[in-house]
Amino acid sequence: MPTEVWTKAGPISMPPDGETRTLEQRNALSVGDPGPFSLFAFAIGTIVIAVVLSGLEPMTSIPAVIPSVLFVAGIGQFIGGLFAYGKGDTFSATAFCLYGANNVLVASFFWMVSRGLSVATGPQMLLLGMGEFVVAYASLALAVAALRLNWTLVGITSALVLGYALPAVTDVGGLPVVGHIGGYFLFLAALLALYAATAMLVNSTWQRSVIALGSLRKT
Repeated sequence: MPTEVWTKAGPISMPPDGETRTLEQRNALSVGDPGPFSLFAFAIGTIVIAVVLSGLEPMTSIPAVIPSVLFVAGIGQFIGGLFAYGKGDTFSATAFCLYGANNVLVASFFWMVSRGLSVATGPQMLLLGMGEFVVAYASLALAVAALRLNWTLVGITSALVLGYALPAVTDVGGLPVVGHIGGYFLFLAALLALYAATAMLVNSTWQRSVIALGSLRKT
């Protein structure tokens, strides 16, 4: 049965079965793992936006979170996703590009609101909420895929299902408290992402499994 081996380029499954697996692993080793950076970037933006969405700070604080959500959790994370595509990691590439692009969208919208170019009411919030529902569905798909990877990623993506869906309910006209609950699920996802990023960084540098991620790899 293949086992997970940590390298400086990230984890790979060993031993390979056939030429396809050999080429796949050789490609995975050709570039460093963008996972730790992208997860740290995701956590930074997610935590600051969760502070507002959970109701701990008023919505008027949104302009203060735009830079970290736009540049770190948005553009930075998206670039990490592009590197994941080069590494042949479809799961990570999909996740980082999806959440990164969505963060750019949300930050850009609220920047426009702060500059008086749009308003955060009525049809505008309805459309924003509809988009967040789609991201929640994509998170569900990622959670199912993560069942073949590790429990930490399952936890992150599962928390994001409610972390996006519940604030979306508020955006389309639901009670504010529903969105506040969603903000706490975003906190959970961010904390798990910090743990995952730490584990991946330490394990890759030490070239062995020091911090467990709860591997679910079967083949």
